[in-house]
Amino acid sequence: FGGLIGPLAYGLISDNISHRIAMLFIAVFFLVAFLVNLAVDQKRGHNSALVFEKEFGESAGTVE
Repeated sequence: FGGLIGPLAYGLISDNISHRIAMLFIAVFFLVAFLVNLAVDQKRGHNSALVFEKEFGESAGTVE
């Protein structure tokens, strides 16, 4: 999904406004993604994954 929005936004903005504004817009995308990822609790996610593996086994989520 993100691989579609970035190039599409860049193309539309650079065609209609300018390349500089398009690059600024892409930089804002990166900044927003960085700020969102600051809120991710990695330790909690890791512990949750360990609990999931204990409950469902190591093969959980694999297609056979």
